Amino acid sequence: MVPTSPTDQRQFEVVAYNGPLYHGNVLCIDATLVSPLVSSGRPHPRADIEDGICLQRAEARNSAHYHELWWSGRGGLILVGCEVGGRWSSQALTLILSLARYKAQSVPVLLRRSAELAWHTRWCNILAAAVHRSFAASLAGRRCPAIEGEEVPYLFDVLTDCRYAAGPNPSRLPARG
Repeated sequence: MVPTSPTDQRQFEVVAYNGPLYHGNVLCIDATLVSPLVSSGRPHPRADIEDGICLQRAEARNSAHYHELWWSGRGGLILVGCEVGGRWSSQALTLILSLARYKAQSVPVLLRRSAELAWHTRWCNILAAAVHRSFAASLAGRRCPAIEGEEVPYLFDVLTDCRYAAGPNPSRLPARG
C-alpha cells in the first residue's frame, strides 16, 4: 500500500489483501450513501434529469480523495455507492457480479450459473438491507449497529433460499411443457 501520514484520517470500510480481484493486489472498498437532494430539499444539479449523476460525482470525489491509490498501480479502489431510493453504483454492481462469478468457480460446471445467480442475489439483498438499516439509523439520529456476521452457508442453502418467494402457496397454474 502507498505510505501515508500517521495523521491521515481517511478510512475504508474494507481492505482486502491477496484477493481474487485486481490480480492479488490490495483492494480498497469505500461505502457511501448519497442523496439526489441537497439539504434544502432541491435536487442536485441535473439529478432530476440524469440517472445516477450523484453517484458519478461521488466516484469522482472518491478518486480525487484517494488519488495516490489510483496512481500507485498497486491496488484498486471501488466505491460501493448507493443513492437514496436504491440506485447502486456501477462499481458496486460489477464488484458483486465479479465476486459471485469467482465464488461459483468452485462448483460443478452444470451448477455454476445457478450458483452465480444465487450468490449474486444473496449479496445484493444483504447490501440492500444494510443500506436501509444505516439510512433509518441516520434519520433517527443513531449509530447503525453492526450487522452480526454469520457463517458462510452451503451452496445448497443458498440455491434453495426461498425467503423471497411470492408467497407460502404454490402456483395454481398448470405446469409448462
